[in-house]
Amino acid sequence: MPAAKLPSLPNCPNVRAGLGALLYSVAVWFFKSPRFPNPKPQAVVFKNPGRLEQIKAVKPESPTLHLQINIPTLVPGLSVLPWAKNQSLSHDLCNLVYSAPADGKNRVYLCNRTSGTEDFTVPQEILTQISDPKDFPSLSPNGLEIVFCAYSERPALWHAVRDAVTSSFQAAKPLVISGLETDRWVFDACSWVSDDAIRICGFEEGHPSRQHLVLKQLDDSTFKVDEKLSISHSSLLFDFDTGVNRGYALTDNGIQLTARRAQGESFITPELLVDTGIIGPAHEPTNNQIFVVPKEDVIFFIGPGPNNHGPENNRIWMLRIQ
Repeated sequence: MPAAKLPSLPNCPNVRAGLGALLYSVAVWFFKSPRFPNPKPQAVVFKNPGRLEQIKAVKPESPTLHLQINIPTLVPGLSVLPWAKNQSLSHDLCNLVYSAPADGKNRVYLCNRTSGTEDFTVPQEILTQISDPKDFPSLSPNGLEIVFCAYSERPALWHAVRDAVTSSFQAAKPLVISGLETDRWVFDACSWVSDDAIRICGFEEGHPSRQHLVLKQLDDSTFKVDEKLSISHSSLLFDFDTGVNRGYALTDNGIQLTARRAQGESFITPELLVDTGIIGPAHEPTNNQIFVVPKEDVIFFIGPGPNNHGPENNRIWMLRIQ
């Protein structure tokens, strides 16, 4: 028996009408719809929440300061500090230094208070016997010593002491470093990590990548290389805990946290700890150190804040992170 013939389209008006409607709908979609949407670009942030929780410091039983978590709070007593950066505090939070330009030259300023919750005094310029521009000031935990970088023909590290926190710093001396394999080092940043150790950043001439060294203090202004840190993002300026096991750094994305894989080993790729939606924009983050308190629950940082823009609006902020 021969197979039945299917009716051709001209003899099936219902099919022709349906096909015509379908083709019309496709044409309307093709010409009027956004076939290739163009969403707003978003910064790519590599974040591993599981690993971040593992590398965070243990939450202290009592907070260093009674602040709201993840809400930036202005440091009391200090107003707008245009273009300021690189603040550092003594561990009792009663002495604070930072750098800022004045009359075309970067200078170092100091202010103090008698308790960690009072207003700071009006900042006063210090280390004026060094006429060269100065940056990256860092106070020792007890506030009696300071290291900083001065810039003449090339950057150089300096060290100064004082007898009491109410006294002025004595004349600064060049910081002497022993244990370097070569004299071709150029150092451009420094910060205290414990009572007798500092972290310095620099590079060997001919090798422009920034490196981080931990120095142990031998006497007054003499330090010895204790460890060369293996950090994947070496351009960042990390503020380390006293054991040099965790480091915090300001970046374009916010504040990032890194930690050692194990004691004495290399540091992992930094994880985003606090984003710029909370702290606001950062200006030149690779040249702007933050300060983390010993309990690692409060971070001091400099910036315009979450509702302002531009380093001309810089202020010093406190942020409780846990």
